[in-house]
Amino acid sequence: MSRWVVILLLWVWAGHLYPQEAKRSARVISKLKTRHKNFIQRADSVLTEFQKHLSPVDSNYIVRPPGTWTLKVKNNVSGTRIKTKGYNSQEYFTSDVETDTRHTASFSATYKGVTLGLAVNPARLTGKNHDFEFNVNSYGNKYGLNYSYQTASTFHGSVKAPGGEIKISNGMVKFLAVTTTAYYVFNGKKFSLPAAFTQSYIQKRSAGSFFLGASYHGSSLMINNPSPNPEDLQRIRTNHAGISVGYGYNLATRHNWVMHMSLQPTMVLFSYNRLYYFDSSKERSNDWSDILVTARVAVIHYFNSKYFCGMTYNYNHSKTGDSDRMSVSNGKWLGRFIIGMRL
Repeated sequence: MSRWVVILLLWVWAGHLYPQEAKRSARVISKLKTRHKNFIQRADSVLTEFQKHLSPVDSNYIVRPPGTWTLKVKNNVSGTRIKTKGYNSQEYFTSDVETDTRHTASFSATYKGVTLGLAVNPARLTGKNHDFEFNVNSYGNKYGLNYSYQTASTFHGSVKAPGGEIKISNGMVKFLAVTTTAYYVFNGKKFSLPAAFTQSYIQKRSAGSFFLGASYHGSSLMINNPSPNPEDLQRIRTNHAGISVGYGYNLATRHNWVMHMSLQPTMVLFSYNRLYYFDSSKERSNDWSDILVTARVAVIHYFNSKYFCGMTYNYNHSKTGDSDRMSVSNGKWLGRFIIGMRL
């Protein structure tokens, strides 16, 4: 058999085999696509049913937005301010310091209430600012949790004492803090915190609700004194927790605006505070001046069913101690400017 005959036979055999293999491959690909589609549909159904059972809502007041995906670009701005007053080395002093304002750009994608995000801090990337902040905000119609972890050393301000005024610059004060606030909403069927803060729901009609929650704040303020006296203050450590009762309200207007305000003060039930000096440490006894307060504000505008923008603001304030010995007042704020769309 000549070489050309063999080539011709192979060509005929391949031409006969290829359509069968192509059909078989097409059937496999079709089955994979069907399985993938069925998996997505099942996952979507499971998430939807889970959310309905977790926090059922009154559709006359709260509805899910159209579309499956919500994409958002956010500019986050935050800062911390600390005020202290009391006695150090038997001299009365007052101090007022605050961090540099932190700017973070972030992008997030939300599917059925499940969010993935990426945030970038330009100042930290360039080495201009080494402060670190980690926030977790889980807003539900019935339950929610706000968690914040922060380390900061970019404080600037002053300390005033009878001997004069001392300017505080970057690196002289280091601060570490953890703040956690959890809540339960009594009127979660008509009032929606997510409508104001995550836009995973839409508040159609105005409504409000009381909260019941718990709060914890722990912090450590360290002072870098290159030439200290034995009686100079080196570190202030505070811990307090309690039960909170608050109220929030969503005002929904006819022109597609939603405005939110809420206040959640805490009655402190546990407090452990200690003052560290260079030669000793002293526990500060608990008293009724300890305060924990969480405040929230939000304004959201919907241009249509697809596009929206707005701003949110969270403020956590804690105060412990008394001016006869030592008191520390700490205020932390976080603002977000939001532009989003739904798909």
